[in-house]
Amino acid sequence: MLYPLLKHCITKGCSPCENPEKYEKAELDYVRLCLDKRFGAQHDHLRARRIPTIVDIGAHVGLWSLHLAEHCTQSLGVVPCILAIEPDPANFAALEYNKKPVESGVYGINGACWDHTEELWLHHGLHAGGYYTKPGVSGKGVSVVAYPLDKMMINNFMPMPVDVMKLDVEGAELNTLVGAQGTISQSPNMLLCVEYSIGNYRRFNATPAQVTEFLTNRGFVIPRKQDRAALKAIKPAQILRIFFAKGEGIVYV
Repeated sequence: MLYPLLKHCITKGCSPCENPEKYEKAELDYVRLCLDKRFGAQHDHLRARRIPTIVDIGAHVGLWSLHLAEHCTQSLGVVPCILAIEPDPANFAALEYNKKPVESGVYGINGACWDHTEELWLHHGLHAGGYYTKPGVSGKGVSVVAYPLDKMMINNFMPMPVDVMKLDVEGAELNTLVGAQGTISQSPNMLLCVEYSIGNYRRFNATPAQVTEFLTNRGFVIPRKQDRAALKAIKPAQILRIFFAKGEGIVYV
């Protein structure tokens, strides 16, 4: 059981912060299932002889990272290598504080991902989990330096390949994926969770179809039936978590 968060984001009554055990439980349970298949002793024919590498882009206060770190250490018996990337200084401070009680294997970066190195503006909104980065200064926010994920992986000596990646960047998913092409190509068996939102993608002149095409052109499939159905019927106001996977040991559900 994940311990109560020691530090919440600044949004009053934030549901993920107040109920960390319930946060995206179905999605995280699927990731745990996939990690068990790849690294669990009961699947020795598929078991990788290394520790899991996980990348959490748009980490907020660290819930995805902490849940998966807990699972790896307690259920798989290994300390993973998790890179948690969060652009907002207050969220990042909470992330760093929340990972203190355990030897979690979580390494935090206060920065943003983009398709090239650039200083971006982090736009603040009603909820601290919905801040987004974009070129140009406007409205309430702070300046943040953004890098391609490929560069972050090299600069922080992250082990390859990546086993699991979560991408929640409030509309900049396509730009972030472009900056992660090297990491994707060097990770033959990757599970990827991408946030889909027609409204958020419009901020960056992107569409869900472009993101899907980018990934399927690189060998990814959508392993969950519910995700395939949800994508076909996505509405402008919806925000979805869609899983993609490639390589060996894909868990179809």
